[in-house]
Amino acid sequence: MKKALSLLLALLVTVALVACGNGGSAVSQQPAPQEKSPPAQGGSPQAAPSEKTLAQQLTVDPNQEVTITVMSMHHTEQRRSLMDQNIALLNEKYPNIKVEHNPVEDYINAIKMGFDSGDAPDIVYIDDTTQNMLERYDYLMDITDIAKEMKWADVSKPGSLEYQNVRHPGVIYSAPYISGPRVVWYNKEIFNKLNLNVPTTLDEFDDVLAKVKEAGYIPFEASIRTTLWHIDGCLFGMVPFEDISKWYYLEDSTDIYKTGRKEALEKVAEWVERGYFREGITSIDHNNLNVLFPRGETVFYVSGASAAGPLASANMDVGAFPFPKKSKDFPTTLVDASDSGWAIRADLPEEKLAAAVAFIDSFFTEQSARLWTEGGFVSLLTFDQSDAKVTPQQLAAIQACEGAQMGYFLDNAAPGLLDAMEILNARLHLKEITGADYDALIDQQYEELKAEELSKRS
Repeated sequence: MKKALSLLLALLVTVALVACGNGGSAVSQQPAPQEKSPPAQGGSPQAAPSEKTLAQQLTVDPNQEVTITVMSMHHTEQRRSLMDQNIALLNEKYPNIKVEHNPVEDYINAIKMGFDSGDAPDIVYIDDTTQNMLERYDYLMDITDIAKEMKWADVSKPGSLEYQNVRHPGVIYSAPYISGPRVVWYNKEIFNKLNLNVPTTLDEFDDVLAKVKEAGYIPFEASIRTTLWHIDGCLFGMVPFEDISKWYYLEDSTDIYKTGRKEALEKVAEWVERGYFREGITSIDHNNLNVLFPRGETVFYVSGASAAGPLASANMDVGAFPFPKKSKDFPTTLVDASDSGWAIRADLPEEKLAAAVAFIDSFFTEQSARLWTEGGFVSLLTFDQSDAKVTPQQLAAIQACEGAQMGYFLDNAAPGLLDAMEILNARLHLKEITGADYDALIDQQYEELKAEELSKRS
C-alpha cells in the first residue's frame, strides 16, 4: 500500500511540476499568447460589428437553422440529465437551435486546448479563475450590454452576476444561475444511535468526532481534493471575511489571516493524525464519494448541496449543517461560489449570437430554476419555488444554507493553487508533513503564484 501511495504522490508531483513548476508555472495553465484584438466598446459583442441594434441582433430567426457548440463540466449523470432537460426547454421555444453539448471532467484543460487550437466551443461554462485566464487574451465576449438587455440581473439574487465577475468590476463576461455551497452532511441513523447533537463550534465538533471514532465509525468521508473544503471550512470559521477577501484577491496576507490559516491547517492535521479520515484516502476518487458515504460506515461528509440528489437516490437518511466555527457568535460563511457561469467566445459569428444568447437565457427562466432546484442544486434565481418538489435531503441542504454568507473556493485565488494544495493534501494524509509545514509551503506557493498572476495582469 505504501508503495502505491508513493507512486500516486509521485504522479501528483509530476502533474504539479507541469502545471505550476518553477519559472514557467502559470504558462502551462494559460492559453498560448496571441495578438490581442481591439477591445469592444461599451460591452457590445466583439466578433462582428453590426448596423443592427442589440435587440435586433438578439432576436432569433425561427426560420434559420443554427447549431451552437457548448462545453461544460456537467459531466456527472445528474448534471448531464439536467442539461438535457434544459436544452429540451430551449427547443420547445426554438426548435431551430441545435445544441451540441460536450460535458467533460477535465474541463479547464479541455477549454484551454480548444482556445489554443482555434477550435473553441461557442459557449463555455467557467469559474472566475478560468474566466480571468481566458479574458486576458480577449477570448471572451463582453456581455455586459447583453445581460442588461436580457434583464438577467432582474431575476437573479442581488450581486450574483457581480460576484461571478468580481475580478472585472463593472464588466460581465459570464452569467451564473446556480451556486455550489459546501455543507456538512451527516448520517442521521448513526447520529441517533450515538445520541449526538449537531455541533456549531469547532470544540463541539471535536467532541463529536472523538465519540464517532471511539464507536468504531469513520468520522469523515473525503478525498485528497475535498480535504480542501475541510481546510476552507475551518478558515471561514476562524478568520474574518475581510481578511480572507484580501488574501483571495491577491491584495494582502494580513497577520490575522496568516494566524488563522496556520490554526486551520493544524486543526485538519490533527484530524488526520487521529485517524478521522478513511484509510487509503489518497487513492479515493472524489467522484466516488457519493457512493462510499451511503454505505453507512462514515458519519460526516463535507460536500456540495448538490449531493442531495445522489444521497436521495441512495435513500440515505441525512441531515446537514454549516461547517462549525470558533464561537457561536462568529459569522457563518459557507465555502461557496456561483457553480460557474455561461460565457461566449469573443469571435462568435454574428449569425450565431442570437442562438447563443437564447441558450444562456433558457437558464434564467422559472422553468429552469425549478428544474435545477428539484434536481438538487441551489438556484441563484429569485423565482418563487416554495412549491418545488424537493426531497428531504435537498430540504436539509437548503436549511443548512439559510442565513449564511457566500464565501469562496480558496483554491481559486490564483491559477496553479489547486494543484499545489492537492499535492500538499496528499503529503498531509501520508503524514510526510505537519500542519505547520503545510502552512509554510502553501504560503511560499501562494506568493510565487501571486507574483506570476499579477505580472501577467499588468
